[in-house]
Parts: sequence; C-alpha cells; structure tokens
Amino acid sequence: MGWRLFVVTLALATTATALGVARAARTDGVELTAVSGASDGYDISVADATGAVVKHLEPGSYTLVVRDRSGEHNFHLIGPGVDKATSVLATVDSTWSLALVDGYYRFLCDPHIAPMHGDFTVGSGKRPLTAAVGPGQTPSLRDAFNLKVREIVSDHYVVTVKDRSRTDNFRLRGPGVNRATGVAFRGTTRWKLTLKEGVYTFSSDSRKSVRRTIRVTGPPVWGT
Repeated sequence: MGWRLFVVTLALATTATALGVARAARTDGVELTAVSGASDGYDISVADATGAVVKHLEPGSYTLVVRDRSGEHNFHLIGPGVDKATSVLATVDSTWSLALVDGYYRFLCDPHIAPMHGDFTVGSGKRPLTAAVGPGQTPSLRDAFNLKVREIVSDHYVVTVKDRSRTDNFRLRGPGVNRATGVAFRGTTRWKLTLKEGVYTFSSDSRKSVRRTIRVTGPPVWGT
C-alpha cells in the first residue's frame, strides 16, 4: 500500500504543478488601448501599454480602453466570446473587460471596413484565409474581412479552399508551401499552413498564365 500511496501522491503533485504552470502562462489584468477615427481620420488600432500594435496575445483577462474619436466611425471587436461595438454616431471613451481565449479576433469600423480593420491572434489561434476557384472564376484568396489578399503577416493560418471546378484547381506556392487541390476535385478542404516571410503565388495548374502574387511580411507574429 505504501508504494501505491506514493505513486498517487506524486501524480497529484505533478498535476498540480502542471496546472500551476498553465495558470502562470495566462496574462491577466493587462490594459490595452483601441483607437478609432482620431482627428476624423481613417485610422483604427489596438495597442499595448508601450504603444506597440497588438498582433498576438496570451489568453487571459484584459481591460480594453476604447477611444472612439469620430461621429462617422465606430470600433467593433469580434472573436470567440466577444462581439462588442461602439456607436457609429457617438464619440465616446469606453472601458471593456474582456476574457480572451485561444482564437482569432478582428476589429473594424462597420461603415468603412476596407480602410479600417485589423486583427490579432490569442494563444494557439490561427488567422483564417478563404481560397476559391471556379466555375468560370479565376483563383482568389481573401482574408477574414472578405478583402483580396495582397500583403499579410508571417503567421500560422487556416486556409479554407472552396474548389467548384472540375477543370481548374487551386495551388499555393511559396517558402515552405506547395499545396494544391486535384483538378477533378470539387468540394471544400482546409489547410493548416505556416506562411513565412517572402513571396507566394496562387494559380490553377490548368491555367498557369492566370497567376496572382501575395507578399508575406515578417518577423513571425508567433515569435514576438
């Protein structure tokens, strides 16, 4: 019985230590600042206490001070467990208490999404991209805001590929990546990819002349 009791006690102690480490890895009580439409400009951002733009955070509780400076814009944050926004017509300072978990978060001005948007990941979260091809459609790659991708940050991504053609496929090539659907394949698939700094192209193997280029900029978000 003595050795069994020792093993159980050791297991419990190990579990408690692991839980303690996991809790220590969380970030709690950190203050962030969001700004939208300062001086009636088309700027929107989330920054930390040093003024650095936020691209990645650890899970935990945060205080977000929202400074909505324009009656034409608002600040809208969307992500796991969060969907909060200021009024478009009002200028206001708000303080939001947030519990951020593993996932992808995006923020935007609802009336002006194209020029006013941003995002960040939390913990093991990955940035989403959507690729599409056919029928009668050239290959395309769009971000979470449904905007055509021209430049993105080096990070971990989940690419949802919607292939609707039996004559075209979708191929993505670049540093460390060469993935494609089958030419005869029709359906939806998801790729988990790490996109590194450099130039990537996407095209159809059936129409190699139809090729688009995107630029991935570094350093890696997950390394900061």
